Amino acid sequence: MRILWRMLLLGASLVLLFLAAGWCGQAKESAGRAAVFLTGTWLDKKTGEEICRLEAEQEEGVSLCFWGEKQDVTVSCQETGKSVRAGMVVCTGNPGLLIPGGSLLAWRQEGCLVDEKTAEELFGSRSAGGQTLWYQEAACPVLGTFESVRRTVVRMAGEEEGSLLLGAVLEKAGEEAADSVGQQFLLRHGLDGQTADFGFLWAAAENMLLLLPFLFVCSFCRLAFRAAKRAGSAPGRRLLFFLTAAAGLLFLWFLFCRLEIPKDMIPSRWSDFAFWGDWWERQKKNLLLLFSAPLGEAQLTAVWNLLRSLLCSLAAAVLGAASLRPAGSLKK
Repeated sequence: MRILWRMLLLGASLVLLFLAAGWCGQAKESAGRAAVFLTGTWLDKKTGEEICRLEAEQEEGVSLCFWGEKQDVTVSCQETGKSVRAGMVVCTGNPGLLIPGGSLLAWRQEGCLVDEKTAEELFGSRSAGGQTLWYQEAACPVLGTFESVRRTVVRMAGEEEGSLLLGAVLEKAGEEAADSVGQQFLLRHGLDGQTADFGFLWAAAENMLLLLPFLFVCSFCRLAFRAAKRAGSAPGRRLLFFLTAAAGLLFLWFLFCRLEIPKDMIPSRWSDFAFWGDWWERQKKNLLLLFSAPLGEAQLTAVWNLLRSLLCSLAAAVLGAASLRPAGSLKK
């Protein structure tokens, strides 16, 4: 009974670790992107397109997509007579940075992408490509659907939108910190705003995946040292101790080499004692900005996947630790 219980706990921990790795991998596509939220003045389509053109002409320019959102609008299908309340995201630039499959919008210009839940409710199918969606008495062909954590319709901004573009998604070309890339972008174009990214969440999710393997290595070393103590001859014990220590150090070296540490978590001077307090305040402000503002769909989904990955990794570590507890601590 005790062995069966251990196997169930171990199996559950491995399943959770697999799920955590999957969600972390899904968020990886957005790991090199930062979000800029404009303050003071929002942009219209023409200004957004001009900034995108200027960035494309610069040697160190960034790929970007401006976006804005109208919350809680009504979209409908005349064929089925159904209507749904959803968020309407409009964009200009490279919509592939904003949403998976967004390149269709850049190619077709006219049309929209709809989340799968909204498509199923309006058209009776999650694959709604070729259907027609109506918004404010105007027909909008559906180019495709995407998985989403909320009801969302995405389309390219029109001339009638006015000053609606409230933020941008930037794709970093190198290893430079997202905050630095965003601030340089704002300065180049005389814009006021705040930069937010989820580099810390990404690194935390990556590192949490190593927690369960770390527990396994520690358990292996503990059992191996116990076996070495019970070895008969002194030379045999020394050899087992050496092999165990070497294997344990090799595994730990591999795990620690996989640790992800964002550059903004490394102080420039060891004597900068206020660094960690300032860093924590920046991260709190960053996360509050990400969660309080309407995000682009790709960023919202990436943050959600990272949070799910963190929770699953933590649950996997707890179950894995329970399965590795000494036999005397488990009830029969």
